[in-house]
Amino acid sequence: MYKPFPVISIEGDAHECGAQHGAKAADRVAKTIEFYLPSFVKQAKLTLDEVRERARGYGAQIESIDLPPEGKRRNQRKEDMPASAQAMQQD
Repeated sequence: MYKPFPVISIEGDAHECGAQHGAKAADRVAKTIEFYLPSFVKQAKLTLDEVRERARGYGAQIESIDLPPEGKRRNQRKEDMPASAQAMQQD
């Protein structure tokens, strides 16, 4: 039986919202990964571990949304980021 995507109410900073969304949508996220991963691996030629490693690199960009304009990323030096994230950094 088809179940439409639910509206999930979350609030807080990016980390809090991510944690709330992850907890409330864990089952749907798992099913979505299970459904799309085989096609993604075949087309992008990346394993799930490789996709996860690339995704880790976006954390700094996502976190920076919550920082004031003069703010700096906390505890993340460009050289400590995965290469995929370094490529997205603007000096």
